[in-house]
Amino acid sequence: MLFRSDFLVEFDFDAYHLRLISRLTGFELPKESMHVYLGKQYFGVDELTAEQYAESKTITFKQLYGGVEKQYAGIDFFASLNQYIERQWKLYREQQAITLPTGRILRYQPGMNKLKLFNYTVQNMETKENTAKITHINELLKDKQTKLVLITYDSFLFDFSQEEGKNLLKEIKSILEDGGTPVKLKHGTNYAF
Repeated sequence: MLFRSDFLVEFDFDAYHLRLISRLTGFELPKESMHVYLGKQYFGVDELTAEQYAESKTITFKQLYGGVEKQYAGIDFFASLNQYIERQWKLYREQQAITLPTGRILRYQPGMNKLKLFNYTVQNMETKENTAKITHINELLKDKQTKLVLITYDSFLFDFSQEEGKNLLKEIKSILEDGGTPVKLKHGTNYAF
């Protein structure tokens, strides 16, 4: 990847989908990382090993997008998730439509099921959140050398000009963290950092 400025800076969201889902479901986030919080419950431990942390993330995403397995259904987060999914599914079936977080109306579609509906909802909310963040960031950067160059579902990559200083990084971080979505920062001279 060619870039014009001094180095690349990546802001990576911490448990982005889990935070968005918590907002949808009304689940109160713990003070610690959601992956740590859930991992401790999966493994029945007070501290996670690096391997347990990695496995925790895998277990969590299986539950989110494949349906919550019985053994995890009693965890508060997943109980609130299941309740939300059931409420939304019931509403969708009764009304043959549902309003997504962006305001778009999703009308009856053959083959829809409750997990697909949930996935549409989360992706729609993510799009809404990211679009607002991108708009704000692009406004901030319009007269700057630093540019937003890549977005994945849970990270934003910037071609950063060092002469624009750490305050610009703080402003970008503030925009990204608006709404309770903390980020971690990494940087390097290529995308393999």
